[in-house]
Amino acid sequence: MCLDASATADAEDHVWLTGSPPAKTVFIRADDLGQAQSMRTRIRRELGTEGEDAASFAVVLELETHIADDARTARKELASSSTGATKTVRYVGTSSGLAGLVADIEAASVADAVLIIPVVSSRRQAVCNRISAEVVPLLRRMA
Repeated sequence: MCLDASATADAEDHVWLTGSPPAKTVFIRADDLGQAQSMRTRIRRELGTEGEDAASFAVVLELETHIADDARTARKELASSSTGATKTVRYVGTSSGLAGLVADIEAASVADAVLIIPVVSSRRQAVCNRISAEVVPLLRRMA
């Protein structure tokens, strides 16, 4: 799992929170998890036919995220921000819900990893802190 800790979601200031970054990373955006899973399968098949070792690359799903103490607060904060239309799968809720989603994405082979992109700019640092303090430990316990 990696986190986009930059001031803008388009910058490439990614911090790997779990595991080590692979030699090659393919980032994807998808409308839903089914589309992401299909994209991962296609990319892995294409890279495999080009002679790439599957362990040398990862297909990483960009996941727009906003988390708070409770889902209602997260939705309210998102609604009052100017985030615009979603560009990929979006999760709005709690730390435990986000950890569960990330674990499910890995278990179902939807993606090899996720890039978590906090979308509410006024709460970006708070969300990054919450991910480090709450989501990462939950994922480690789930592993």
